[in-house]
Amino acid sequence: MHNYQRMIIGTAQFGMHYGIAGARKNSLNAVKSIVGLARQYGIDSFDTAPVYGDAERVLGKVGVSGSRITTKLPPLLPGYNDIKAFVESHVSNSISCMRLDKVEELLVHNPQDLIGENGDALYGALLDLKNRGLVRRVGVSVYTPTELALLSSIYKFDTIQLPFNVFDRRFVESDLVARLKLSGVELHARSIFLQGLLLMKRDRVPVKFEKWNHLFEKFDAYCSELGLSRLAYCLAYVFHEPLIDRVLIGVNSMQQLEEIVQSLKVDIQNRPKAIEGSGWLIRPDMWGSLV
Repeated sequence: MHNYQRMIIGTAQFGMHYGIAGARKNSLNAVKSIVGLARQYGIDSFDTAPVYGDAERVLGKVGVSGSRITTKLPPLLPGYNDIKAFVESHVSNSISCMRLDKVEELLVHNPQDLIGENGDALYGALLDLKNRGLVRRVGVSVYTPTELALLSSIYKFDTIQLPFNVFDRRFVESDLVARLKLSGVELHARSIFLQGLLLMKRDRVPVKFEKWNHLFEKFDAYCSELGLSRLAYCLAYVFHEPLIDRVLIGVNSMQQLEEIVQSLKVDIQNRPKAIEGSGWLIRPDMWGSLV
């Protein structure tokens, strides 16, 4: 398998505007072009969710039968007690929107839903769908090592999606992640560009990130040393990590997908150096609190 065939194409931009760089929602024709080019390269994996606007319906219109589809459950609604019905209705709707018979993976989008009082019922509903063949693998998307440690001590997952990038090594430096991989859990990296922040032109980076300018400058210096673009550097860093099975990458256009594939074809012998990110810089879920 070529490195680029380990890609999972993120579809948030297929259904809505997304990311700090303000990536605009793709047109239906743009999505068709992206999916068509992906197939030419043997890339057959797509990550979606009901919260990504109409991304699932767009995938259904384009036609993704035979692809490896990962979808996620929306957060549980407060006071909602019929967890089984909640899960069944959302998965049934996702499968219907995408015009499929089943999906490869179903992930819990909000890990706190498994930590809360409905955790056991939610996990049981996931297993029920797996036993019935509507999903092949079940898992969770986590934000912090603490969440992962707690959840993996209670439940057994097939797939875990976690943030990992040149600024953020919190998970892969954990013995727990290595043990999970040895036990057969498939590990998917997401946020490899920090929602696009690492690729932005420096004069477009929001002022609230200026306290980390020294890290951005170090990153640019490292890129220059190796003669790599920021894109190629970020990709090489993540794809060189042996703990990571697959890599989730949001794609805005056919041209961007081509650029990613060509960057991954370059033979980079050694993994580029990391930059130690810190605090809320590596927590996109907390960026709204930055001033």
